[in-house]
Amino acid sequence: MGWARVGTLAQIRGARKRVRIRGDALNYDTAVEGASAGGANSRRSRVLASLLFTDVVGSTGHAARLGDRAWSEELARHYELVHGQVEAAGGRVVVTVGDGFFVKFDAPALAVQCAEAISRGSSALGLEVRCGVHVGECELLGENVVGMEVNTAARISSLAEAGEVMVSSTVRELVVGSGLEFEDRGRHELKGVPDDWQLYALLMAPQPAADEQAQPSEPPPPLSARLTAMLLDNFQGRAAELVLLREDFAAARERGLRGVLIAGEPGIGKSTLTARAAADAHAEQGAIVLHGRCDEDLGIPLQPFVEALGHYVEHAPAEVLERHVADYGGELARLVPALTRRAGRGAPPGSAAGGGSDDDRYLFYSAVAGMLAVAAARRPLVLAIEDLHRADRSTLLLLKYLLTAAMPISGLLIATYRDEHPGADDPFAELLADLRREPNVAWMTLEGLGEADVVALTREVAGPQFEGVEQQLARTVLEETDGNPFFVRELLRSLAERNELPHAAEAWATARSALGVPGGVRDVIANRVGRLGDDVQRVLGTGAVIGREFELDLLTRVVGLDEEQLLDALDAARRAALIEEVPNGAVRYSFVHALIGDTLYEHLGSARRCRLHRRVAESLEQLEPTQRDARAGEIAHHLLAAAEPRDHARAIEYARRAGDRALEQLAADDAADWYERALGLGVDEEQRCELLICFGIAQCQAGAPAFRETLLEAAALAERRGDTDRLIRAALANSRGFVAETGEVDHDRVAVLERALAAVGGRDLAARARLLATLAAEMTFSGDWQRRRELSDDALAIAHASGNSGAVTDVLSARFITIWTPETLAERLANTAEALAAVGDDGDPLATFRAVHWRAVALIESGELGAALPLIERQAGLAGRLGQPTARWIAAYDRATMALTSGDFEQAESWAGQAGQLASASGQPDAMAFYAGQLINIRFEQGGLPTLEPLIADQVEANPGIPAFRAALALARCEVGDLAGAAAVFAQDAGDGFSELPYDSNWLVGLVLYAEVCGRLGDRDAAERLVALLAPWEHQIAFNSATIWGAVARPLGRLQTLLDRHSEAEAQLGFAAALHERIGAPVWLARTRLDLAQLEIARGRPEAALSPLAQARATAQDLGCLTIAQRAAALLDALAPAGARA
Repeated sequence: MGWARVGTLAQIRGARKRVRIRGDALNYDTAVEGASAGGANSRRSRVLASLLFTDVVGSTGHAARLGDRAWSEELARHYELVHGQVEAAGGRVVVTVGDGFFVKFDAPALAVQCAEAISRGSSALGLEVRCGVHVGECELLGENVVGMEVNTAARISSLAEAGEVMVSSTVRELVVGSGLEFEDRGRHELKGVPDDWQLYALLMAPQPAADEQAQPSEPPPPLSARLTAMLLDNFQGRAAELVLLREDFAAARERGLRGVLIAGEPGIGKSTLTARAAADAHAEQGAIVLHGRCDEDLGIPLQPFVEALGHYVEHAPAEVLERHVADYGGELARLVPALTRRAGRGAPPGSAAGGGSDDDRYLFYSAVAGMLAVAAARRPLVLAIEDLHRADRSTLLLLKYLLTAAMPISGLLIATYRDEHPGADDPFAELLADLRREPNVAWMTLEGLGEADVVALTREVAGPQFEGVEQQLARTVLEETDGNPFFVRELLRSLAERNELPHAAEAWATARSALGVPGGVRDVIANRVGRLGDDVQRVLGTGAVIGREFELDLLTRVVGLDEEQLLDALDAARRAALIEEVPNGAVRYSFVHALIGDTLYEHLGSARRCRLHRRVAESLEQLEPTQRDARAGEIAHHLLAAAEPRDHARAIEYARRAGDRALEQLAADDAADWYERALGLGVDEEQRCELLICFGIAQCQAGAPAFRETLLEAAALAERRGDTDRLIRAALANSRGFVAETGEVDHDRVAVLERALAAVGGRDLAARARLLATLAAEMTFSGDWQRRRELSDDALAIAHASGNSGAVTDVLSARFITIWTPETLAERLANTAEALAAVGDDGDPLATFRAVHWRAVALIESGELGAALPLIERQAGLAGRLGQPTARWIAAYDRATMALTSGDFEQAESWAGQAGQLASASGQPDAMAFYAGQLINIRFEQGGLPTLEPLIADQVEANPGIPAFRAALALARCEVGDLAGAAAVFAQDAGDGFSELPYDSNWLVGLVLYAEVCGRLGDRDAAERLVALLAPWEHQIAFNSATIWGAVARPLGRLQTLLDRHSEAEAQLGFAAALHERIGAPVWLARTRLDLAQLEIARGRPEAALSPLAQARATAQDLGCLTIAQRAAALLDALAPAGARA
């Protein structure tokens, strides 16, 4: 059945309600007054929201031309279009006013893409709409959205031309990397909104007709053999469901990857529907169709992606593969080794294989997404995955990544699964729960066929001799099977094989027992196989033990029949439609449905099953070594299923090999499962130690916090056995790559590292260097600056002496945060220059990202923001390519830093919010500390710091190892005028001359904040101490990666003014002003001018204060820095008489 053969509109709409969860119903008649509903008692909260306004252009003219009735019908079609597009994009209609809509989204790219879809769809209806999109912090009043940002979005929409999507500069910046392009529309005044606004128009390429769209010259790859085999049966029913899939396919081509998850009981037709939809897309749209299946018994990590991408790699043009290798190196060769052969040049598996980190996994995920994106860019793409309920955890994680990471893939992903309600802690249940929240995922639950479809199926199976009574027969069958298509076919075939179809047709109204119908589909299958004879039962039973698919060669070695007997049995099973030959290289057979294999397996006795599993394992062990290693998971599966204690040693070995192979393919969850199963088989101490290390590494890569305890146990066992190599491996593996937890020290890990160092001595320089660097990093928040500095220095010297470039890179990566204090800036500049040169332009993207990031940080500290900015942009590009959450988090908060520096608070807060969301979603232990720090930074510059006092107090309590939060709390109290409260907090660290502040990356920021507080309090004794501490670093910028406070010289100059050292104050404030002006930091420049004015007043030269005060006030008013503007204005008012006298 093709795309065009569909049911009536009423059938389709009914099916949509029956089979799909499309989200909450939308009220098309939302009243205008709803926008103001809620009142004083409504629950209020503030959120960052993406806002879309739409409006039909020339609606009055349309109404006059068409008349009221026709115009109402036209508007109804427009309403349905808008609501459908909004729903598909995950938005929520807040208000409809006439023909206009106000819609809220969670992400700006979704808002812009929805606006484009509405514009295009309206044009097809003969209407033109104007759209405006803006992002900002809004207030929620119940279900309503209010605030200045709403007004801004509405005004932007009013400036759009007919058919145009207009966006603010904030939106344009936030969707960088989404593929959306814009044209500059200049600066505009928005009625009722302060300041001029830079606006942009979305560039929308003309949409060619479907038959005019350019296609590459080569044909699409053929359908896979498995998918083709699924199309052999005549397709019956599911017309409405096919229409829904067609709609999803069209939506995916316009708006990016869309998922459809199809659920249903076994035999209901999930796979057949998927195959038909994919085949229609292939035949009619020239789509690339990739297909994979999940089997529990093969032990192949990421099996459906291995099969799907393996098929594409075999058929894709060479230039496509070469481009992928150029962009991603050999990452995908981990999954599809054929890439190396087909790419035409070296594409070896990535260097991290077998020891990859979480970063490596996301780089690998990005390579998979990159291949799919390249395929989708050439032709429409359909990716079909069967039996998702059987998937390993690694497959589930990669699937989730593809559907949630906003990758630029225009394609449809269809996945089928049995609706069996997995337990809440099942990984598959977790995936389903996560995907329920995704706007680009639709859901379909298949029910039994209706009577008409069962009649057609009955006619197909029973044949023409029953014409006239097939409806009666179909009713009987429908009653017995509830319309399950597989059960229908099996029951009809069973009756035909027993020659009972005539009886069934005649006795359709009699009792069930009169027909001799078995109790269920499994009984039908068992009876059908039984009627084919003992040889067929024996062969198919053995095949069921091997798996859903089984090779003739392996079956021959296990089953024990001569060749003729075996082939006769297979032919009989094939004629009975129980198995089918898989046309792929070696002779292979597959059960036509998983239920057949499951049923035959269950009907074997327990003892026979175990014996067959053992014989299958023994046969697989006879393969040549390369093949044997590739199938280690299968061998381990069969040995474990054999449940023979005498086989435990071999089962342990093959389970370990299977785990190692899964790690090489970055399927860490699968690897962890294999190692854990091996550990449960009574291993000796040496095996246990090795398996614990492997298990801990796999847990770490899979994001399981238990990796820490696992590796501590491994280290203890290795030490007890005197196994130095394994002690070193356990110690180095037990690390996040920098510090275990911000502000804390993991003393257990430190102790293990120290014991490993004692054990290694000087015999392995590279290992010693890595141990020293890791130990130093773990001691970052220990307070022992001297020791961690010496450890890091030793690590670097030994790494260089070892001649191992990898060790040098690892040490430099850990070194930056370890020695991050103001006195090491020159050294860190040299270290980062070395690291950046080492990775080069085409190095490992993860190593490059880290080198670029730390180099940018060092340049920012040194006041070279112009040199840092290109690195920040390069870092963002690398993060986008990697797709790794930690990298994207870092890139986002660095962009927030740069936006804050330039005075763009709106942009800074947006990036900080994105960074916070990324950090929280990826489980960063310091997610809240970083987000709170950036928010404190932004609110201080805006003049709204007091609103955050509860948040700051929470962070003080939660982060005792970061005293900078105490300084921020004191500063917040100063801002609100609570000087007594500020002094109480200030005294906690000022009482001992700030000597107890940890000397780490937060030390300088904490002192700068305390200097600000000290100036407000007028504490001259504390000022003396702070001047002595800060003076050596006056030319640096106070920056700790999360927050940035400008030149140290500025608060230092303020303190000099307090101490009546006017010459020093003038020099330091003059330096700060010049630096802030050079780097384009208007907020800091305004603060510095305010400080310079106060210096002139202290000198008794009030007239000299007027100009810097006026400049500070003007800048602060322009940027929205309330506190600076108020202080400058108050001083100007106070000085006005003196100015007049002058």
